[in-house]
Amino acid sequence: MINNEAQAESYDVQQNAVEFAGSTWKHTNSQWEGDRYVLVYFNIDFSQHDRWRGLHGPDHRTEEARAAPLLTRPVCTPIHTASIECVELRQQLLNHIHQVEFLNRPQLKYQNQKSEIILFGECTQPYHVKERHPCKGNDLYPALHALLKQYVDYIMQKPVSHTYSSILLAKNSKCNWHLDKQNVGSSVITALGDYTGGELLVNHMKSYPLFECLACHMKYLPLRSCRLEKNHTTPDWIPQVWEMVKSGKIVLDANTTTRKILKRVQKK
Repeated sequence: MINNEAQAESYDVQQNAVEFAGSTWKHTNSQWEGDRYVLVYFNIDFSQHDRWRGLHGPDHRTEEARAAPLLTRPVCTPIHTASIECVELRQQLLNHIHQVEFLNRPQLKYQNQKSEIILFGECTQPYHVKERHPCKGNDLYPALHALLKQYVDYIMQKPVSHTYSSILLAKNSKCNWHLDKQNVGSSVITALGDYTGGELLVNHMKSYPLFECLACHMKYLPLRSCRLEKNHTTPDWIPQVWEMVKSGKIVLDANTTTRKILKRVQKK
């Protein structure tokens, strides 16, 4: 990806918990040696929306996460790796992780090779209406799920596990430069295991909007026209619509496009 290598900054996710905007900043990982286990705490986009109908099925928690203030750069929280509590927590995690049968599936962001991953928390189901479903990892490894939530609360030095819908556990998965386009808000990433290298590389200098601005959405103009052809830098349309919903200015209707609802309000 153009300029990503030159503009990216490196973050040691073994010694830090790194909060970053993976949905709008291109990121990857550097090479490593050894077994590397990555933990990513994030929010999936559970809202139903598209360019034609607008925001026709909002998920409250999703939209609150999307509306949170945007990060301007990654934020590192050092992990007290030498403390007895941290050593014990990490060892417990590794003991449980070693018992996991990871899912193996090819994905483009993992260089189209099979990645060893498993999800916990909530997820969507392919070819179904977008809504919250429990991940398989919850029932398969309940003790590990509880430890993963306990661990992020510990390393972030405050209770944050309840603010994320999902947890990704990945083993030795090398990814390309990519965006996590199905995520909303910021994510927390950290890693453990007996390995060297494997830093997180993030290009936060260039942000990629996921949606067109509100003015272009009202005109049915696509993202490419809004951001590339017209060079609009105003915010994405969905958070703006959600703010109107919260303030009571508009009431969404699944059978009416967001555009029509907004036009009706503008005429009053």
